[in-house]
Amino acid sequence: MKTTILKIMAVIFLSGIVLNSNAGSIPSKSSKSLSKELGKIISYPESAIKNNLEGSVCVSFKFNEEGKLVINEITATNSEFKDYIENKLQNTTFKNANDLIGLDMIYRFNFRKE
Repeated sequence: MKTTILKIMAVIFLSGIVLNSNAGSIPSKSSKSLSKELGKIISYPESAIKNNLEGSVCVSFKFNEEGKLVINEITATNSEFKDYIENKLQNTTFKNANDLIGLDMIYRFNFRKE
């Protein structure tokens, strides 16, 4: 019962910052689409809920020409969250990544219980 309540109350905050040294910023539509797709892939890990863990993960990445997400660097407050995010993202391909190819991006995943 307690686990079920925690599942309902577990929240992931996803925020993204796009860094592009070449020019401009990411198109708004692409940014929203990316956030939506990442939200479908990432959830609060079951083991973290059971162990009452909270934390955050910051991921630096870009998309290659095939639309595959390529991780440059990951930092995290907890190795469990780091491993979870890395496993979820490392083989991810986005169909609509054309506007994002080659852009350096940083996303922060915050795992908090409310």
